[in-house]
Amino acid sequence: MGCSLWLEGLDVSCQSACNVTSEAALSRELYCVMGCNEALNTYFQMIKDLIGTPPAPALVADSLTATSLSLVWEAPNLGNFTYLVQWRYEELPGSWQYYSNSSHSDRSIIHVENLRPYTKYRFRVAIFLSGRNGAGEPVYSAPSVVILTSDSGKPSSAPASLRAAAPDSSRVAISWEPGPFPNGQIISYVLRLADTQPNTIDVLEDMPASNKNLFYMFQNLAPARQYNVSVAMRNAVGEGPRAYVLISTPSLPTSVPSQQPILILGGEHNILAASANDMLSDPVEELYSTEHIITGVGVDVSSDNLFISVSNGFVYKSSLSKKTPPEAILSPKTIDYKPLDLSVDWLNQHLYVLGEVYYYKGSNRTNSSLYPSWIISRCDFDGKNGIVASSGFNSRPIHFEVDAYNGYLFWALRGIERGGLYRLDLANISNGVKHDCRPKQIVYDANLGAFTVDHADFRLLVTHIRRNTVLAVSLDGREVSDFRSNTQRPMFFSPRSIAYANGLFYWTNGNEILMEEYHPKRDSYFHNEYPVTYNTKTIATREVLVALRSCQPIPVPVNPPLGVQAVMGINRAKVSWSAPHLLGHQGTGAWQQWTFHLQLTNVITGETIGIKNINETTHVVDNIEQDTQYVIRIAAVTQSGSGPWSSEFIGKTLKSSPTTLQSTLLWSGPNGLLQTDLTGDNLQTLIDRNYLELQHLYITDISWYRDQLYLVTNASTVMWYNSTSHGKGFMPNMDNVGSLAVDWVGKKIYWSNPKQQLITRSNFDGSNKEPVPIVTVAKELTIDSLGAYIYWNTGHAVEAARLNGENKIIYYPAQLFSGKQVMGLTADLENKWLYWLVRSYDGSELHRAVTADKISLGANEVTSALTDESRFRLYVAGYRRPGTTAGPIVTTLRAAQFGWRGGSRARVVSDACVQT
Repeated sequence: MGCSLWLEGLDVSCQSACNVTSEAALSRELYCVMGCNEALNTYFQMIKDLIGTPPAPALVADSLTATSLSLVWEAPNLGNFTYLVQWRYEELPGSWQYYSNSSHSDRSIIHVENLRPYTKYRFRVAIFLSGRNGAGEPVYSAPSVVILTSDSGKPSSAPASLRAAAPDSSRVAISWEPGPFPNGQIISYVLRLADTQPNTIDVLEDMPASNKNLFYMFQNLAPARQYNVSVAMRNAVGEGPRAYVLISTPSLPTSVPSQQPILILGGEHNILAASANDMLSDPVEELYSTEHIITGVGVDVSSDNLFISVSNGFVYKSSLSKKTPPEAILSPKTIDYKPLDLSVDWLNQHLYVLGEVYYYKGSNRTNSSLYPSWIISRCDFDGKNGIVASSGFNSRPIHFEVDAYNGYLFWALRGIERGGLYRLDLANISNGVKHDCRPKQIVYDANLGAFTVDHADFRLLVTHIRRNTVLAVSLDGREVSDFRSNTQRPMFFSPRSIAYANGLFYWTNGNEILMEEYHPKRDSYFHNEYPVTYNTKTIATREVLVALRSCQPIPVPVNPPLGVQAVMGINRAKVSWSAPHLLGHQGTGAWQQWTFHLQLTNVITGETIGIKNINETTHVVDNIEQDTQYVIRIAAVTQSGSGPWSSEFIGKTLKSSPTTLQSTLLWSGPNGLLQTDLTGDNLQTLIDRNYLELQHLYITDISWYRDQLYLVTNASTVMWYNSTSHGKGFMPNMDNVGSLAVDWVGKKIYWSNPKQQLITRSNFDGSNKEPVPIVTVAKELTIDSLGAYIYWNTGHAVEAARLNGENKIIYYPAQLFSGKQVMGLTADLENKWLYWLVRSYDGSELHRAVTADKISLGANEVTSALTDESRFRLYVAGYRRPGTTAGPIVTTLRAAQFGWRGGSRARVVSDACVQT
């Protein structure tokens, strides 16, 4: 009947064309609406096939300003259509948004205003049938090219993701990300550190934006003090708003007498151990001797290992504390290079070897000469699992060091063209450097000499031959300073090897050992030179190392674990979290083998459960109290100490009852339809993914009655599955289904039909179909069978009505094209609350209101009930950053806990004891 009215419905709407003017529409009128909408859908599909993808809008010449522009677009020559502009940020997360205030000077020119300065946009046009009131999927034009608005004004946003950590009692490290709206090219970042104590001086730094690593370390701070740190962006016009964070430095550590270092001295044929405090006496012990020439020495204090590379092509492992027979871990038979120098990664138990290889130039080896090249390889302490860390050196590095504490491999080269200090992230080692992760030169200087890494202070101490001093170089090379400007008659002009312990340097020039003394009264360092003798013979020292545990530290976490959350069962909690952030200047390959300490505190009794030595980022805690609220927090730990506690997660265990004991979760995902208990354990596959993939289906919505499941698919069809007999099939004559819900009291299935813009119901077997007098495009349905109410969301609004369509209530009014979307709907029927999510570019909010049976008769809109206390900013995975487009959607509620589903995958809570 309504099919003949589609032209009238095209101009107004099918409801108006069919004279649906009252809440309780007649059956004849509803069938009219169904037919009219079906005809409009057919018409619109024909139009889609006809026009395909319309062309992209283009920028009108000379129309671009900081906040507005004009687009030219050739609209299809069709009547009864509405054209609306959509926009999207190019460099910020988020989906397409409607620009509802676009004005048209003529049919092809679209003016867009209220844009942000210096921001990249794309635009497209959405085409709607005029009579559909925004319902249904429109036709979209192709997106425009990226358009950058002009710059104007100071930055309007603060930097994002500002984090602060105190590595020790005198330093604060900060890192951040650029803010979304700089309104012009960022020139610098203005960093401020203010002591919260009165009568103190603020620290102000202006860091150029050319420094791509957005990290800074404030130094020389007071211990046990709270600091207010802020960062602001600055463009050519001025400084924008600041981002703030509070951070406290820890107290000074308990004073521990420093251990006296033992120097490991590598000679041409001997390795000796000598006390650093008494170089005039004979060395303590000879650790190794050989008739061959020693080319490199490495030590690992914790495992008491001494590594030696020798000119005959072998690398040996011996004891650091006593002379023992050496064990060959590398030999000319197992490696194709000549080992020259060694560096030890004591954290991962890796040995790095500088090796020399030879190759022929040209294809004719007979007339070609051999040319040397150098590589840095890596193996385990037993010589196994060897890989190439870096290769292709045309000149020999004068020195190299591995720094697993901070995640880098460093080396120094001499020469006018390539002289300087280089860095490679250990995470980029994969049997040779990845093509897109080349080593980075962090210092350009042809006069660098030997260096050592001060791991815990995040710096390299590099000798400078021409300036006869030691430079302190930050891990990224941005900060270079003279570390020994207060030295009397320095002797750093010819260092071959250098070590640093307890604030003093020890080095060799290839013959003698040199060391320094500090005179506090004069604040000066003095150098002394000592010959090394053994068995009355003078030993020419080639290398000096320090056997001291503090020189090979194990990191203490400085940041807390992130994203702590838990799924609470009756007597168990499944807790998960993410590892702590590294400091901003550390490499991805920095050592992070933390263990974790988990702590649960009973809110009522204060009793605490502590679980230590957790090696994963998940843990299951059993045997906790039912129906009890717990506070959960996590700390990362190493043998050197514990890091800060994470933020607290508060969760409540379920009450033990027949309902919760028999409840299960149904999950739809890539592996099919799955069933688990309430904490996700005891997994069972109900419908295998192969069955679904065979028909190119996945499940988008789930409802059930007793042992019968009803599953809406992406093809808008409905499958059924019986969990007792394991039978399955498709419901007859149920097409174009958007969502589905079950009335277990009336024994009816209700489903939405987006094409007909109606809600339909039938018996459980699909018979006796009839339209419900509710004309809407429902994206999700929820039914309160005992209260006889149906709730739905349209993507823009949340509404409710009696199961017969009467007493319609508006919970959240439609805001078409406002950029806000309702993304979920669920009811807590036990506590009488209705919940839904609203998502926009500003983030996501969880809303709630009382269920319809608690609302007084005659009320038809309850938006006033949504007070500030009923809106909750939502901080769950996927929603921490405003504008995020992917994330969880509320789908059901059980015992005051939410269940979630993401995108087109569904998850519900099943409870066989609720229905009777």
